[in-house]
Amino acid sequence: MRLLIVIILGIVLTSCDNPVAVNVKLNEEFKFKVGQNAELQDEFLRIKFVDVTEESRCPANLRCFIPGNAAVAITIQQNKDIPVNDTLNTYSYPRSGWYLGYKIDLVKLEPYPENTTPIPKLNYVATFIITYVLPD
Repeated sequence: MRLLIVIILGIVLTSCDNPVAVNVKLNEEFKFKVGQNAELQDEFLRIKFVDVTEESRCPANLRCFIPGNAAVAITIQQNKDIPVNDTLNTYSYPRSGWYLGYKIDLVKLEPYPENTTPIPKLNYVATFIITYVLPD
């Protein structure tokens, strides 16, 4: 009986760490949260929003010389290939990543800081768009 409880508890806890993937389409903006996956099912492409690695955007209640930057870490993988890590930015470069002809653009990161209070990582929602660029 204890073993059954441990197995069920393990399934419940691991399922909380792996939210359901967001199904997306080429050339259409989509949003997803830290820890979520986005899948282009027809292309067998998966992108994971791993983390917000930098948050230095100027809070809305302050006046700053520069707007600051936020950086998001993503992992990109097609089929069972080795995943590729990339970091995209809201102000600094790069704002786009490339993977096997796919261009992944970070459109925006929300919420925007209102003050200097840190935003919990799980509250972030990133908007991306994926396009495919044909080779010349």
